[in-house]
Amino acid sequence: MSVRSHQIQALFARRREIEHDRIERTAAVNRYYDHWGKVTTRFENWTKPEYYKNAEEQLKQRRETREKEMQQLERRERLRELFEKEKMLYEREMLERERPRSRKIAATTEQLEKIEQSAKERENIKRKLDLEAKLYGRWRHGVDDDNVLFESKSSNETLAKLNWLDKKIESRTIVNLRSTVFGTKFAPAREIHLTEQVTRASPNPQKE
Repeated sequence: MSVRSHQIQALFARRREIEHDRIERTAAVNRYYDHWGKVTTRFENWTKPEYYKNAEEQLKQRRETREKEMQQLERRERLRELFEKEKMLYEREMLERERPRSRKIAATTEQLEKIEQSAKERENIKRKLDLEAKLYGRWRHGVDDDNVLFESKSSNETLAKLNWLDKKIESRTIVNLRSTVFGTKFAPAREIHLTEQVTRASPNPQKE
C-alpha cells in the first residue's frame, strides 16, 4: 500500500471523527434545551390561571369518583345484609315445612305434661286422704303412738296428720263436754300439747 493510500484513509477517519463529535454536541444541545424548555413550560403553567382551574377540576373529579366508590360499597353492604336476612328466612321456612310432625309432637308433649301434672296432684290428694283415714282408723282401734305424728315425709303427710289430730281433739272435746255434764273433769291437755309439737315440727302445713 502506497503512502497516498494511507493519507486518504487517515483523512476519511478524521472526517468520521469530526462528524461523530458534531452529532454528539448537537444531541447534547438538544437535550439541554429540551430539559429547560420543559422546566420553563411548567413554570409558565404554574403562573397561569388555567393551571389552577385544571387542578381544581381534577381534584373535583377525584372526589366525585371517591364518593361514587363509597356509595357503591355501602349499597353492596346493604344488599349483602338483605340477602343474608332473606336467606335465613328462607331456610327457616323450609325447615318448618320439612318438619310438620315436630310441631304435633311438641303439642302432644305439652298435653302429656299437663295430664301428668294433674295425675300427680290427684295422687297426692289420694295419698293424703288415705294417710288421714289410716291414722284416724288406728286411733279408733286404740293405737295411740305419738311418734307417728312426727314422721312426716312431705307437706301432704303433715297436713293429713294435722287433720287427723283435729278429728281426734274434736272427739276428745265431745267426751270432755259429756264428762263435764256428768260432773267428771277431763282436760285434753295431752292433745293440745301434741298439737303444739306438730305445729312446730311442720315447715308449712298449708302448702302442698
